[in-house]
Amino acid sequence: HVIIEPVIREKIEFVPLFRRRKIHKARRDRYLIVGVDPGISTGLAVLTIDGYPLLLMSKRWLSRNQILKILSEYGKTLIVATDSNPPPMFAKKLATALNALLYVPKNSLSVNEKRETVARFLENLRIQTGIKVGDSHQRDALAAALKAYYSIENKLRQVESIARNLDLGIPVSEVKALVIKGLTINEAIKKVLSSRAVVSENLFTPPPEKDFKSRIDSLEALLAQKDLLIHEYEAQIDRLKKKISELQEEIEEFERTINLFLSTERKSIKISKEIKSLENKISYLTGELEKRDRLIKNLEKEIEKWKRITDLALKNEIAKLSIIDVLTLSGVSKAIDDYGSLNDKIVYVRDATPGDLKAAEMLVKEGVKAVVVKGYIPEHIREKFECSMIPVIEKNEIELIEVDDNVYAEKNIIQIINYRRRELENKWRMDFARELEKIIKNYRYERRKRISGVVSE
Repeated sequence: HVIIEPVIREKIEFVPLFRRRKIHKARRDRYLIVGVDPGISTGLAVLTIDGYPLLLMSKRWLSRNQILKILSEYGKTLIVATDSNPPPMFAKKLATALNALLYVPKNSLSVNEKRETVARFLENLRIQTGIKVGDSHQRDALAAALKAYYSIENKLRQVESIARNLDLGIPVSEVKALVIKGLTINEAIKKVLSSRAVVSENLFTPPPEKDFKSRIDSLEALLAQKDLLIHEYEAQIDRLKKKISELQEEIEEFERTINLFLSTERKSIKISKEIKSLENKISYLTGELEKRDRLIKNLEKEIEKWKRITDLALKNEIAKLSIIDVLTLSGVSKAIDDYGSLNDKIVYVRDATPGDLKAAEMLVKEGVKAVVVKGYIPEHIREKFECSMIPVIEKNEIELIEVDDNVYAEKNIIQIINYRRRELENKWRMDFARELEKIIKNYRYERRKRISGVVSE
């Protein structure tokens, strides 16, 4: 006859009739971090919570149900990680289906960041796993999983350190899993210890005997098991008490060291404050002295300039220039307001680059003697001045003395101006002569042409 019994599964499985499907038994004590890069071709990376790679793959049209089947063969998923923010809907639904946490980076990972993360991980991998990155989807999935692992790595190492020091003989991976889910380390350890106690109690199930003697035997066995469990707890308590005692001694030693340090520190604080105050005063006075030194040097330079101006003035070898800041209508108007008139004066233009032709015409109309230019002057402006017999002199051709808001030039500037004006006059005469000669030639040509026409008639 046939006996039919129910087989309990974690989920519904479809087994085709025409072939036998090998069903892998998942390791229930292994917890996973899963990186996923969804798309037409989906990348999948599986790490243990200790950062050890188990699987790296990519496949076109990989569905969520297929991923769930694959992951069930490797362990229990705690974290689903993605490399983009906001996360794709595929990753959200996968995390929900697995009852796992969803890791999302603060900002979407750049291509360079993903390359560096994966390359550094593979280079530092101590154990040869045979894991190789085949394409960008695998790389992105692995980078997402690694970022999730690195975000909890320090906490997991802390769990390992505490568990090793306490030496409770409990599975560290379960404590790590609970800490990842949000429990504190102490809460996680307590929960694992209590679950172990319940499991230990359930390991022995009294046989359903009606016989009274068998019932007593089963109770005695259960009592013996309880005694063993109590003995184990007492041993754990003794170890914890010993550890607490050691820690208390360390704390007391630290307190003594700190008190000694503080007593010495308090004495030095007062001295340090006085030294700091004196250093601040010295720094302030040094700064003030430097300011005064700079002021004295500047004043000395100004005095030297004024001395030179005075000497040149006594010898009648200096000329004062009228300043125009910018060669614009407003700049020229301001100079006229400042000096009353620019007639027969030498003007100093600090900036002629705007090339304002109307401003140049205004200076020509004012009847300036010459124009001294600092830096570049547009060619059409130069031609405008020179056509009006106003020499243009560049600053580097003469020696200027600038003091306060005044500009002076040595007397040889008059000689330079006269020389330039003679050059302009000679140039004008030559241009006029050439133009006159041209007019005469044209007149003669036209006259010969008319005479020739009359003769032919």
